[in-house]
Amino acid sequence: MEGRYSRVEEEDLRFLREVVGPENVSTKGWELAVSSANAVSEIEGRAEAVVWPSSAEQVSKILAHCSERRIPVTPRGSGSSTSGNAAPVEGGIVINTRRMNRVLEVSREDLLAVVEPGVIYEELNVELRRLGLFFPPEPASGSVSTIGGMVGNNSSGFRAVKYGVTRDYIVGLEVVLPSGEVVRLGTRAPKSSIGYDLVRLFVGSEGTLGFFTKITLKLRPLPEARRTGICYAESAERASRAIFDVVASPARPSAVEYMDSRVLRLLVESGYPYREAGAALLLETDGTERAAEDEISRLESICRSHGNDFRRVEGGEEEALWKGRRSLGALVAKLSPAVIVGDVDVPVSKLPWMVEEIYRLGDEMKVGLVVFGHAGDGNLHVNILAGGTDEPSRRRAWDLYAKIMERTIEAGGAIAGEHGIGVEKREFMEAQHGRLALDLMRRVKEAVDPSWIMNPGKILPGPS
Repeated sequence: MEGRYSRVEEEDLRFLREVVGPENVSTKGWELAVSSANAVSEIEGRAEAVVWPSSAEQVSKILAHCSERRIPVTPRGSGSSTSGNAAPVEGGIVINTRRMNRVLEVSREDLLAVVEPGVIYEELNVELRRLGLFFPPEPASGSVSTIGGMVGNNSSGFRAVKYGVTRDYIVGLEVVLPSGEVVRLGTRAPKSSIGYDLVRLFVGSEGTLGFFTKITLKLRPLPEARRTGICYAESAERASRAIFDVVASPARPSAVEYMDSRVLRLLVESGYPYREAGAALLLETDGTERAAEDEISRLESICRSHGNDFRRVEGGEEEALWKGRRSLGALVAKLSPAVIVGDVDVPVSKLPWMVEEIYRLGDEMKVGLVVFGHAGDGNLHVNILAGGTDEPSRRRAWDLYAKIMERTIEAGGAIAGEHGIGVEKREFMEAQHGRLALDLMRRVKEAVDPSWIMNPGKILPGPS
């Protein structure tokens, strides 16, 4: 940080207090620690101040000041990222979205909502359900994830296999640029062909290009019915081969969740109504009553054709199965003093090979791991159990992580399916994209943020 960025001085704190009020600026040790931590990984930042603005005008003044002073700025919602995306690794100011948490508009006619970035995903959907609507991308951390964070990471979750990812639902953004200028992007029209798609550029930018202050979302009508089934397989190979046929079938599952044998054992031990097996698929269909029923029957036939057991579930058991699936991140974190969370995505045709290769590498390198994920769209969450805090254990774990990234790229996949790049995957960006494409990204960054104050250290290495 020395030489590139300025430290936060008392004059800066006075300015921030004038803009947002003294009660909305903090330099207290515990608040700085909370705002510097990362949800899972070892990556931590070192915030010098935390600010809670309530409007685009306030954010504009803060960013203009920080740009002039060359003070790093890290946008932050709930901090549930697992790749270090919201950790202030270069110090400076954390701008928290907690006070920008209003649902500004919901239009049933246009199937749109306008929200501020601090709105919580699950709370938004509670409100939308009263109107017979929903916002489909559903991260497992939806009870705490903010819409701003989801847009910044292009997050997705259980239902991406049918409904797509966050980027597919963002039609408009109000963004404060590092200069303090406020730009409004997109339209409310169902479709457009009006030049460069700047909305899609900002989605997935992890706060490195600007600060979202308003987000316009597409919505979907709630399905009339849902059906859930659990498919148990003797081996990971049988389960992963069934996934291909499930996705390629005329049935359109709304969720295809993969869980390996270690995950199933963990769920059973934690009291959830699963049973132990080589692997399992948690499947869901939705739509009209007839469509949901017909499609779950098709999926049952496919699973059984691979020699797997299949059982339909409903009521309290169905709820408990999904609750267990949503709890996996927290349950796996208890297995090891340190967990490295990989989030790879590969073509579904490569899924059986990728699953087998992940386990082979783990055995070969003598590092424990647990695999689950949204396998219907090729997304695997590889949780590497880094073991003790001794350096050899940590080094083996990170070496395994690097090899999994290499195999992912070999398979034509993406090193991040929905968790973003953050700090952890930054070193693999050139292998993923090539030098020229990475240089193009750098030029975009420098054009929008010439001082590199916005969330520095994420996605791209800093300026030379």
